[in-house]
Parts: sequence; C-alpha cells; structure tokens
Amino acid sequence: MKLALFQTEPQSAGVSEALRNLNNATRTAGGHTCDLLITPEMYLTGYAIGAETVQSAALTLNGPTMQEVSEIAKRWGVALLVGFPERDGDAVYNSVRLFDRTGEHVALYRKTHMWGEVDRSQFSQGESLSEVVDFLGWKIALAICYDIEFPEVARAYALAGAEAVFVPTAAMKPHTTVATQMIPSRAEENEIVVAYANYIGSEGRTQYFGHSIVAGPDGEVIASAKEEETLVIAELDKQAFHGRRAEISHLQDRRADLYGD
Repeated sequence: MKLALFQTEPQSAGVSEALRNLNNATRTAGGHTCDLLITPEMYLTGYAIGAETVQSAALTLNGPTMQEVSEIAKRWGVALLVGFPERDGDAVYNSVRLFDRTGEHVALYRKTHMWGEVDRSQFSQGESLSEVVDFLGWKIALAICYDIEFPEVARAYALAGAEAVFVPTAAMKPHTTVATQMIPSRAEENEIVVAYANYIGSEGRTQYFGHSIVAGPDGEVIASAKEEETLVIAELDKQAFHGRRAEISHLQDRRADLYGD
C-alpha cells in the first residue's frame, strides 16, 4: 500500500477551493501510483475557525460536498481519508471519512478526545473508537490528532488487530515532539504503522508545524516532511512489515494479569 500525506495550509478560502486543491493533490498522488491520500484534520473547512463558523460549515454525510469527495476518489482511482465537520442532527463532530478508490464509503470516525477549548467549543465528543477495517490488504484504524497522544488508543487498536493507524491532525507549534517523538513511539510500542498528516502555515493566531510522518512497527521513520507544502509519500511493504513485527515482542510480552486489557 502506497500512502500520500497531503501536508498543506488550512483551506481558508472555502469548501470549493478545498475541493479543487483536493482534486489536484489526488491527481498528483495518482501520478505517483499512490493508493491512498490522507488530508489533515478538518481539511474541507479548516480547523481553528470558531464555533459559529463550524456550525454554519458543517456537512452531512449524504450532501453534495461528500458526493464530490467521492467523485474525486473515483476520478483518479485513489482512496481518500478526508477531515471535515460532520452534522448529525443538532450535533457537529470533528470527523474523518474514508472512501475507497471507487468512491465507496469504507469508514467514518468521530474524534473522541477533545483538545482544550478549541475542540470543546466547536464539537460534540465522539463516543467510540474506530472500527478496525480491512483496507487494501491491511487491517487499519482511524484516529484524529489528540487521540493518538493517549497510549490507550493505539494499544486498543493493536489489541483489536490493527496493523496501521491513520491520523489526520492539526498539530500546533510548539508541540513538534508529538510528531518527532510520540508518533514513532506509538508505532514501535504497538508494532504498527502510524501515518500522521498535518498542516503547515497559520490559521488566525494558530500556527501549525508540519512534520507529517509515517513511522513503522520498529519506530523507524518511513517518510516525513518539515514545514513545506508537499505530499509525503510512503510505501508500506506487507512482507517487510511482518518481518519487522517478528523481531519485536511488546504485545506478546504484555502482563495483562498485572494491568488488565
């Protein structure tokens, strides 16, 4: 499976511009024979945009914007994992949705761990972790930004059989160690791949640090960026993945009798 992480600035010009940029990035990813493009958190509208704007910009799952995302995936034959504000009745969630290369829905996840007043003022809290789903020959799970900073999240996914966790994020300065230290640690301690797609640039007073990264089950960095706009491309080799896993024993050496599952 070949991934492309779309490290870009927040889409402050509106959903139409976000869709145009997504179409162009997906076309480029397809040109690199990528199987999946991952956007940052809340890609279609921007993240730190205020509760009132989130309410007015929130999207339904069956609305025209989601249909256009599906069409982009189908047009270029590239699966998409896209962040957006999801309206469900009176609630608005910070969500990501996975489409396969034919534009068909695969999975939806709502952020479960709220980061500060930014999240709490804008979103309702998700009530369950992601399902582990079969995708392109891999067992994958989804998280959003702050979720992955809790070791229990990645561990729960690993124990449920996940081989990779995909994480759209909107990680802010000065917290670069989340990308440079925590993501490789989450990957190694759980014997999984973690892909973390972040913004660059600024959004009001909020400044993003980039450093999108894909880390393997041994904690090694497969691909990464600094603070430039780019596609971070990483090829995941299933045979090599299982070879690395065979050399690591964190999961089998757990003492669940001491601290539970």
